[in-house]
Amino acid sequence: MIRHIVKINKTHLGGIKFYLILIFAIFAISVFGNEKEKLRVVSLSPCLTELIFHLGEEEHLIGRSSACDYPEGAKQIESAGGFGKPSLEKLISLKPTVVIASALANPAIQKSIEQFGIKFYLLPGKSIDDYFQTVRILGKILNCEEKAKKEIKRVKSGLAKFAKMNKALKKQPPRIYMEIWDKPYMTIGKKSFINDLIEYAGGQNIAKDQNEDYFNCSVEWIITSNPEIIICPAMKTAREADVKSRNGWKNISAVKNDRIYVELNDDLIYRLGPRILEGIELLRTIITK
Repeated sequence: MIRHIVKINKTHLGGIKFYLILIFAIFAISVFGNEKEKLRVVSLSPCLTELIFHLGEEEHLIGRSSACDYPEGAKQIESAGGFGKPSLEKLISLKPTVVIASALANPAIQKSIEQFGIKFYLLPGKSIDDYFQTVRILGKILNCEEKAKKEIKRVKSGLAKFAKMNKALKKQPPRIYMEIWDKPYMTIGKKSFINDLIEYAGGQNIAKDQNEDYFNCSVEWIITSNPEIIICPAMKTAREADVKSRNGWKNISAVKNDRIYVELNDDLIYRLGPRILEGIELLRTIITK
C-alpha cells in the first residue's frame, strides 16, 4: 500500500516538474523574446528627444544627437553624432531598432541606416499641424497612442486659449521682425511654424506674405517694413547696441521706441516640441507689453 502511494506521488511529481518546466519556457520566451524585440530608439533631433521624454517613453532611448540637451536626463544618453548628422559607425554600434529625425544634413544618411535593417522615420517639423502629425506617428512607434492623444489635446486647448485672448485685443497686432541670423540677414516666412507662434502671441510677422520658411532678406526691405518690435532670440545682450547702430535703422519704429529683444530662451522659439505653448507665452510677454 505504502509503495503504491509512493509510486503515485513520484508520478505526480514528474508531471508537476514537466508543467513547471513548460511554464518557465513560456515565461522565458515571453520575457527574453520581448527583450530582443524591445524598441531601441536613436533620436537625431532635439525636439523629438524632448517629445519622447514628455510622453514618458524615455526608457526606449539609447542614443541621441549632441544637440539633444533637454530635459536634463537627455544628457545622460549616449550621443550618436550631430543634429541630423549622425556618426554612422557610432549609431550602428548602439544597435537601435528605430532611428527618428526631423531633418537630415544629407538624405543619403537614411538609406545608409536602413541598409542595416534599422527602421528610419523622417518626421515632419515645419508647422504646428506637423507637430500634431509627429506626435501621432511617434505614439504609434512607441506604442503609447493614448499619451499621444492627450498631448495633442493639451496643445490644441492651449492654442485655443491664446486665440481667444487675441480676439479680445482691440488694437492692431504689432509688426514683428524675427531675426534668425544677421550675416546675412535671415528671417521667417509664412511657412515657418515660428510665424504661427508670433500670431498666437498677438503679433504679425512682417514677412507673413512670403511663401518661405526661412529666407535671406535685404536691409532695405527690413527698414521699409518698419517693424514695431525686433526679436533676436539668440543674440547676446551685449550686442543689442549693434542693432541700434546699424546704418539706416535709427528711424525704424522698434529702434526709436527701444523695443528690441535679445538673449531669450531660443529653444522655446526654435524647437517645435512639447514646450510650444511656453514659447508662445514668452513671445506674448514681449509683444503685448
